[in-house]
Amino acid sequence: MIVAFLLCAGCLAPSRVPGTDTTTSVTTPVTPALVSDTVGSDDRNSSDTAEQIKNDIKASYLSQKKYIPTKDINKHFLTIAFSEYNGVIMRREYRHSITISLFGAYSAEDKKEVEEFITKFNRISKTQKLYPFLKNDGNDADLWINIFPNRQLHDLQKDQIGNDQMYYTEYDSLFSDTIIYSVNGTEQIFVNADLPPEKRRHYLIRALTYWLGITGEALDEDSFFHPANTDKPDLAEQDWKAIMILYGPVVKYNMTMSDVKNRLYLGSS
Repeated sequence: MIVAFLLCAGCLAPSRVPGTDTTTSVTTPVTPALVSDTVGSDDRNSSDTAEQIKNDIKASYLSQKKYIPTKDINKHFLTIAFSEYNGVIMRREYRHSITISLFGAYSAEDKKEVEEFITKFNRISKTQKLYPFLKNDGNDADLWINIFPNRQLHDLQKDQIGNDQMYYTEYDSLFSDTIIYSVNGTEQIFVNADLPPEKRRHYLIRALTYWLGITGEALDEDSFFHPANTDKPDLAEQDWKAIMILYGPVVKYNMTMSDVKNRLYLGSS
């Protein structure tokens, strides 16, 4: 089975080895390397294209905007913000803008996909911002996104088991062979570079949104978060509206579904 992506989550539920009742630890933290100086981008190069990205996003948003009843948005939010892995709101809450680094065999399109997501997220989020440019130095980032070949991901799983400093949990029902890693307190996402481009970019953003707290699957077939849409790289309008709720003033970290329903006036529906 192909590893779609590996995602490190420091604040999710305690990790266990698949098929056992014991927690697995590991030793050697992963130290990713940049592919090349021409693929990575510093803040100056990123700022050159930032305005164009913003204009493209605005034009795309205005062309796709449609009316969706508030009640439908609220219900959609409940399906993707909660899952069997978390029964409470698990959004990120940092005192600073979250910084992200991109490593490995990523393409210009992969990088653009992440930057566009960051721009859109910052436009709608009221409680947390993402640093607008990707960081070159992973040690200076809150989240590392690693795009590695499939074989390297399998070797990573095999080599890291048995160590005291890394924990993982396998979530078979969410994503095929997905591993969530926490390395010495460092948050890391691993994406399979051997996937077709559209699917790789889907899992790149899916891993990032999972890390941000969207752990469930959508019932809406048009949603990015529907399990059948693994070749869809872009979030639908209802998905962005749900993220707006997650990172808005109404819901709070660690709220239960009952708490959220009361806040959104959904009652027992």
